[in-house]
Amino acid sequence: MDTKTTIPVFDSNPLFAVLTAEELLLLQQTALLQSYAKHQVLYKPGQAANKVFFLLKGTVKVAVHAEKKDIIKYVVRPGSLFGESCLTGENQRRDFAYAMEEVAEVIEFDAQTLLAIMRKNFAFAQSLLHFLGERLRYTESQLENVVLKDSKSRILEFYTKWVWNTANESVLKR
Repeated sequence: MDTKTTIPVFDSNPLFAVLTAEELLLLQQTALLQSYAKHQVLYKPGQAANKVFFLLKGTVKVAVHAEKKDIIKYVVRPGSLFGESCLTGENQRRDFAYAMEEVAEVIEFDAQTLLAIMRKNFAFAQSLLHFLGERLRYTESQLENVVLKDSKSRILEFYTKWVWNTANESVLKR
């Protein structure tokens, strides 16, 4: 992989900030930079779970298929990991991921390489645990909303968050 491409990405993301120079080099040597077109599948159920993905550009949807429809688990934005279930012992994918925009650029990491780095670097393992914890809290929050709130309340909460995020984005652009 091209060093000029990956080092700024690793340096700017807190997840990778705790890696040593040797660990960064190992990740760079084993990682693949891939591009996916809109609706192209990155992985699907039944495939070997041996890669973790880091989204550089675009948007990716992670979902499961149930009763003839897709149930969205989460939407991945640039700067986030996904497909990390292989780090927790999953051997085969249970969900699928596909690109939602014209181009999705990802870095594909070998799961065994990440696990080896986690064994040697406690701060990196802790960083990944923090990320997984945030994802779990988000999922629990979504589940609580579906179970405990009516649709009107969920729509109002979504709208309020959307307005707040839009306002903050416009302030940050100034």
